[in-house]
Amino acid sequence: MPRKPNPRTLAVAFLLVSAALSVVLLAVRNLYDDEIMSLDLVAGSVANILRASAEGDVHPPGMYLLAHIAFRILPSFRWMNLLPLYWSTRG
Repeated sequence: MPRKPNPRTLAVAFLLVSAALSVVLLAVRNLYDDEIMSLDLVAGSVANILRASAEGDVHPPGMYLLAHIAFRILPSFRWMNLLPLYWSTRG
């Protein structure tokens, strides 16, 4: 008689495949309008990031600051997106 798959194992496998596909798709797609605006902000200074956040941006300044650090390490818009995503999912 075949064994039933463990639901937890299936969930973990699904999440791992989903995460891997998300990273692959992120690497091959173009930038969206909001990411182009974020790239302009992130490539600037920390003072500009804080000023823009204080003027009513819907995103928290920490997201832009993490993206700013990532962009300074490796100037790539894909990397700019991945570091804040990684940091926010560590919880």
